[in-house]
Amino acid sequence: MKAEQVHFSVRQAGEYRSDQGEIWQGIAEKASRRKAESHTMAMRDIYEKEKPALEEYVQQFALVQGLLIGFESLDPERLGRMGKRVNRGASGYGEAVAALRRTGIAVYATFLFGYGREDAASFRRTLDFCLEQRFFFAAFNHLVPFPGTPLYGRLKAEGRLLHERWWLEPDYRFGDLAFRPEGMEPAELSGLCLRYRKKFYSLPS
Repeated sequence: MKAEQVHFSVRQAGEYRSDQGEIWQGIAEKASRRKAESHTMAMRDIYEKEKPALEEYVQQFALVQGLLIGFESLDPERLGRMGKRVNRGASGYGEAVAALRRTGIAVYATFLFGYGREDAASFRRTLDFCLEQRFFFAAFNHLVPFPGTPLYGRLKAEGRLLHERWWLEPDYRFGDLAFRPEGMEPAELSGLCLRYRKKFYSLPS
């Protein structure tokens, strides 16, 4: 509730504000729906009321041991541009992933697109690798130039930021690109990320 209001305020006015009265009203409504009594209208009392159900829900996932690994890319050249000297590219990943699989550890693999020229072939190659390695989850993400980072400074100097303060743009949405990638339009790269994410989680996969 509060996070949503602050997020809205930042986007609209660039200020970290929230309507405290509306937040308390929201807590009261949640408490009423869950028949949770609280003299101080604290969210803690609502959680305590729902604690048995929450614990039962969490226990359903107790058998899944997972590890998030930022592979970032399968291309050694792109890994070099990212400064990822530890990552070895596709040739060095298979054996390590197989070892994790043998111990029963599920892998959540993340990949980053937009560092250099991309095309459908690089996405296809990444998807094939994910299916071959039988990853539990996979993320096909695009580059995000957060303010204050060297990447932001470089893209700004190159004139490739779509908006200098892109995070305050009223039309900006999760999944949108904030910069012009090499060799394709912003919407094309964000569309490829979404398309291959769906391909990975589709039934045939």
